[in-house]
Amino acid sequence: MFLFSLFLVYLSFSLSWGSLFGLVGFIPLLLFLKTRQHKTGWIFLYFLLLSLLLFWIPPQFLLNHLRGFFDWIRLLAFYLSFSLGYALVFVFALNLRRKLPLFLGIFILPAALVAYEYLLTIIPLSLPMYFGVTQQNNSIGIQSVNVFGPWVVTFLIFLTNYVLYKIVMLSQSGRLRVAFYLFAFLLAVLVSNQVYGLIAVQLNRDFPENGTAKVCLVQPNIEFKAGLRSSKVDYFYNQSMRRLIYLSRPDPNCDLIIWPELSVLRSIVQTTNGIFEEFANNLQIPLLFGSPYYDYQHQGMKNTVLVLSEMGLIRDKYSKTKLFPKFEEIDYIEGKTLRPLLISKKIRKVGALLCFESLFPQISRSLSKKEISFLVVLSNDAWFGDSNWPRFHLACAIFRAIENGSYAIHLNNNGPSAVISPTGKIMTFLPEYEMAYANVEVGLKQKPTIYKKFGDWFAWLCLAYVGLTSLSQSALSLKSYKGRR
Repeated sequence: MFLFSLFLVYLSFSLSWGSLFGLVGFIPLLLFLKTRQHKTGWIFLYFLLLSLLLFWIPPQFLLNHLRGFFDWIRLLAFYLSFSLGYALVFVFALNLRRKLPLFLGIFILPAALVAYEYLLTIIPLSLPMYFGVTQQNNSIGIQSVNVFGPWVVTFLIFLTNYVLYKIVMLSQSGRLRVAFYLFAFLLAVLVSNQVYGLIAVQLNRDFPENGTAKVCLVQPNIEFKAGLRSSKVDYFYNQSMRRLIYLSRPDPNCDLIIWPELSVLRSIVQTTNGIFEEFANNLQIPLLFGSPYYDYQHQGMKNTVLVLSEMGLIRDKYSKTKLFPKFEEIDYIEGKTLRPLLISKKIRKVGALLCFESLFPQISRSLSKKEISFLVVLSNDAWFGDSNWPRFHLACAIFRAIENGSYAIHLNNNGPSAVISPTGKIMTFLPEYEMAYANVEVGLKQKPTIYKKFGDWFAWLCLAYVGLTSLSQSALSLKSYKGRR
């Protein structure tokens, strides 16, 4: 049962059609734990094995990118912290559940995991993870994130798993009427979510209604490990620029060219290079891309999104405000201001996120509230090789689009890249490990959403429910203890 549950949950993350497995994958684990002692140890082992399976990175890529002993320690700390965090929350919720009535206790596990996932987005040096991304292709079922935020999907996953588990246990003990009530309740929740999803998709099917822009996407598939060999840096840089320029062949009516995050290249606009300078001088179309950029005021290199005007001059720039903990902080300093970028008279402003920032729903929400035309995520996931990481990253962009009622472009150096509609539908897809470009059309007007207006209210509600329940049970336990004395 332990391995079967691990297999189901892994498939729910890894398969494009595996979303159903996420809704039932934890039931075998709960049944397994029912008859086991040392539950904390088993749950920790479960999440450790799950993290190793889900976030596996080929060793050859690790050898290329991890610079020494401390980098290996940091990577190990990530796997252990992910496993330990989820294990402790899981055990805490299951223990608290025993002290509560059935129709209150069924909410503890999903609420506790939502609270934990939310805290990962606001605690410094944390790496957010969401079980909700297992449902990335369930476009109808995830429409409710534009009301509740991404947390509602995690809540529904664990509510479904736990309620189905309790139905099995109640049926075995002969409490069929209670099991029926639980099943009816769960069915009502899931059907309501699906009905809302159908309505939301129908209301947005004619989007956009206020104009579109033509955008040229360039996916160069540059192997950045070649750039780490110091004797070939100049050759690598020139070849990379030639590839980018070769792929930048937009439609004459194109309104914007977008390149991905080019974090290992030199500062493109601060390095003398005839290839790029000739290209920029003849640009005629705005160009948006990610590049290192030295900030002389703060005396440090920043990972930056730049906009070049039709004349090849810097029109606007935004420096990454959320660096990847420890690893990226070695090379860059954080930007201080989160703001959209000015593009042109037609497109006006876009909300640009660099790589890791797309994992934080609060960042895209803040940008979306500033009247942007659409969201852009620039990424370089070549670090992770043939692993699940690039696909997880794309899944986050799907949620960001629905949450904010906005078109979103996820452009990854080595793919996958996609244009995503406000309902989470992938309109254009560029596969992994291919040089590719695409001329695409995106809407220039966002739809209002409850999540964009009110933010993480559902996550706070779950946090309050878990906190108040814990305090009340602690007070009752203390009162009972004093009574026995």
